[in-house]
Amino acid sequence: MGMIVNVVIATTRNPQKVPGLINAARPGCEAALHAQTVASIASSESWDRIYYGNEFCHYLMPSVEELQDLVLEAGKICRPLTLLTPPVGEDFLDRAESLLSFLSESLPDAEVVYNDWGVLRLCRQYGLKPVQGRLLNKQRRDPRILPYFDELPSGAQQRMRQMGLSKQAVSFLEGLGVSRVELDVLDQGVEDEFTGTGIAVSLYWPYAVVTNTRDCVFNRGGLGARSCAQECRGGGYKLAHSSVPGGLLLKGNTQFYKSSRSIPEVLSYPFVTRFVFQPDLPI
Repeated sequence: MGMIVNVVIATTRNPQKVPGLINAARPGCEAALHAQTVASIASSESWDRIYYGNEFCHYLMPSVEELQDLVLEAGKICRPLTLLTPPVGEDFLDRAESLLSFLSESLPDAEVVYNDWGVLRLCRQYGLKPVQGRLLNKQRRDPRILPYFDELPSGAQQRMRQMGLSKQAVSFLEGLGVSRVELDVLDQGVEDEFTGTGIAVSLYWPYAVVTNTRDCVFNRGGLGARSCAQECRGGGYKLAHSSVPGGLLLKGNTQFYKSSRSIPEVLSYPFVTRFVFQPDLPI
């Protein structure tokens, strides 16, 4: 990809101002916070909903004990909870099931963002609300298109803003009890394919996913390692390359870019009913 130029990825400043901006610009839309720690939830009363968990690596799924603390803290501030889950290998399905089993007993109205069809099956089995995650949508994520985007024909530009949601896909999701999908705020924009479908939309900002892999360069056991000491928790890298304006951000097994879209631009999408703010890289 290029040269590693930085090992510190800055945190977005003043996150507590964001829900006020969302509520003022889009009354009725949910302002959701992706909390990185259970301890941070106590100071999150200004948010409408709490997201917690990991979308990208099964080694980073919370423990049942951590989930117990999470449910307790979210209950103290009376906020609904959405649990993020990653693609899950066969060896980790039992762990994922233990989380969903506990959640169904302690907080049956909770949402679960699934990025794995096996986890969706577990959501249905335990009667939880499934939400399709970012790794299962078909947004055009490659930022190398951005310098040439304005030169594309209008039809190609529209296609680059779409995730390709067909009537058959809507029917498939609805048949599985899925009524919400999660999208990234991409710099080329996001097309409205959802109005009139019955599918609600959440939009994540400011970090957009580019790609994800099972192999992790942070794991000291090497590629294909069968264990993990969660070395990625210590920070990330900024990757510089002339083909990617602004570079990429690498943390754990996932690459991101930070959207250049401002909050007013992000809030301009009328079909979005929930905005998910990520104060830090979400891994």
